[in-house]
Amino acid sequence: MGRYKQRSDGKGSLKLIQTLINEHVHVINKKLSLVTDENIIWVSPLEKDEYAEYSDVDFIERVALDGKVASKLKEFWPTNGPRWDALAKYGENGVFIIEAKANLKELISPHPLQ
Repeated sequence: MGRYKQRSDGKGSLKLIQTLINEHVHVINKKLSLVTDENIIWVSPLEKDEYAEYSDVDFIERVALDGKVASKLKEFWPTNGPRWDALAKYGENGVFIIEAKANLKELISPHPLQ
């Protein structure tokens, strides 16, 4: 299953992206209007959806892309791939996939052998 319910009392990037999408969406939509003039529909992380994050086929379904994309995703990315912090759709097939970071330390992953 690629749906992951998130806490509403988190910290860092989790809390920041939840607040941005649910309380100040006009701020990010204004920035994204540089990319598209289509209506932007946010589908994650929504308060009414338990601030859930999505991955794998559930991510594809959440942004309403067709099944061909899901099969391509399976070829490219292993199961339990990334969980996206925020998802939006626009136009017929446009998608915004957001990975939020609150500080520079979050950009660095530990070496897998450590």
